[in-house]
Amino acid sequence: DIRDKLDTGLYPVTASEFRTKFKSREAIWQQAGLKDVNFTQTDKFNTEICRSINKKAYDWALSKASPKALARFHKHGQPFVFVEDLKSGIGPTGPTWIHDKLKFEPSEDKKVVKVQSHYFAIGNKKMGDVPFFEPVGYHYCKLLS
Repeated sequence: DIRDKLDTGLYPVTASEFRTKFKSREAIWQQAGLKDVNFTQTDKFNTEICRSINKKAYDWALSKASPKALARFHKHGQPFVFVEDLKSGIGPTGPTWIHDKLKFEPSEDKKVVKVQSHYFAIGNKKMGDVPFFEPVGYHYCKLLS
């Protein structure tokens, strides 16, 4: 947002999303001793990981709101509905995940806002025993801030 660059104090300046890096399920399950872990099922095409984290954070925030704030939100707010994560690809400069923003799309009737995270997963190899500059066994998510 152009107003962020001004930093006048007139507009809120805050993170619009968290870019997070997790160990992949594949890597964790392998480290736990499970055999024949299928990266395609655990991470590569799993469109629920970031979604479920965002949903839990949203539910937690609502549970901590005061009764007055919650009543006002239910009367005037637009509840979030979390949809399947969207897999980011590889572009000329590497994974596009870093530039793909968390999506907020109001429904046609403006009663809810659909929230969609981007994710990018990298398969594990050698149980992660590779040089630090070789990223393996990660699952990246865009999360609510």
